[in-house]
Amino acid sequence: MKECPPDKILNPVSNRCVLKTGKIGKNLINKKSSISISKDKDKDKDKDNNKDKDEYTKDECIEWKNNKLVNPKSKRKIQEGKPTYNKILKNCSKFLNSSKTNSKTNSNSNFNSTSKSNTSIASSLKIIKDKCPEDKIYNVNSKRCVLKTGKIGKEILEKMKNKSLSTINLKYDNNSCFVDTLFVSLFHFKNKYIYDLFFKNKYYNNNPILNNYGTKIQKELYNIYNYININDNKDIKYCSLLRSYLNKFYLELTKNNSNKIFKNDYDNWINSQSDVYELLLFLDKIFRFNYDITINDNNNIIKTTFIYQIPVEQLIYSNDFDISNIIPIKEEKLYFDDDNLFKNDKGELVNYFEKKYEITKSNDLFYIHIFRNLDDIKKNKTKIYFPFKIKFKDNSYPLEIKSVILHKGHTPNSGHYTTFIKHNTKWYEYDDLNGLSKINNDYFKKNRKNIVGLLYSI
Repeated sequence: MKECPPDKILNPVSNRCVLKTGKIGKNLINKKSSISISKDKDKDKDKDNNKDKDEYTKDECIEWKNNKLVNPKSKRKIQEGKPTYNKILKNCSKFLNSSKTNSKTNSNSNFNSTSKSNTSIASSLKIIKDKCPEDKIYNVNSKRCVLKTGKIGKEILEKMKNKSLSTINLKYDNNSCFVDTLFVSLFHFKNKYIYDLFFKNKYYNNNPILNNYGTKIQKELYNIYNYININDNKDIKYCSLLRSYLNKFYLELTKNNSNKIFKNDYDNWINSQSDVYELLLFLDKIFRFNYDITINDNNNIIKTTFIYQIPVEQLIYSNDFDISNIIPIKEEKLYFDDDNLFKNDKGELVNYFEKKYEITKSNDLFYIHIFRNLDDIKKNKTKIYFPFKIKFKDNSYPLEIKSVILHKGHTPNSGHYTTFIKHNTKWYEYDDLNGLSKINNDYFKKNRKNIVGLLYSI
């Protein structure tokens, strides 16, 4: 650009320097001044716009509280500790701090806020990764498997070791113990298979009413999953909203007197105490679990879901029952009298029939339900013994015990559900009336007669 003496200014039209005191010079100076003022106004406007971008409404803050890994304005993923995350935290603190007095209401607000989005849960939520090699561990920040012996790997292991379980504060409300117990048993540890069961795909049912309630169930169930498994939220949470959606789904599902789970019409999902097994069966009807368990029953191949039931008839003839005697393999001989011989596979005439029942394969989850109901008022008290690991023949790795569900009470229709959960080789009892407490071997043995469920996973 051409330079002019101090007493002159460049005329862009003629590309010549003209006197500032002249007519043309004065016009150029006035024009330049007005442009500068306009730019300053634009800068102020930009600042105001940026300020608006940094400001978050109460609804946006409640939505962010429900899922802190997504920016409520841009709907983009964010990382904890990063500038955007810290900015939202600082901006929303005035709303979140004032809302702690009524966490149950917050739960409803969370749902109403997030339910407006039609985005698939799988596309907007953090996906859990657990399938790293044995010498590595998953780093949630880099989304990669890192060596356990490395600096980052050691830091992750140390954090896991010191992680407090006291943040699980799912509380009892209107006979909710069977609901609270099941979801803490399922969600207290990270497992991609469990995540995919409920959250991998956006919920869909060709019945529009069931689709509506099923979508609401999925979103509120994710709130519970997120509360138990990911967030360090110490606020109390209830399952009352989820139970109301379960009941509406159930009424629609059974209105033609089919697909019933309850024996009695007065039972419901809102305030009746049901059974953990019944709840699992209902969740199967909602989410349609995969048939991932393979069973060889005397060369007849059977496929089923991860839910396996042991009937009470197998328990009533002994005071102690060892799960290892029937899972993964159960072999027995059925004897006849000497006048009735049976030709076996080898062509031999024998007075017995050999029966072999083997579970040969599972995915990353296997649940054993011990059915104890003798009738409506009597309950079986057989002590249950179980292996801490189960290896199925066609699996490349064993499954380990993660949760032990208990029903404490003298009758099937009364009592209270709790669960033993394993964390860093130690056992704790979760009770929605009393919270979490560490347990010892004596307490474990004392409650063998109350075991109704065993949850195995990788």
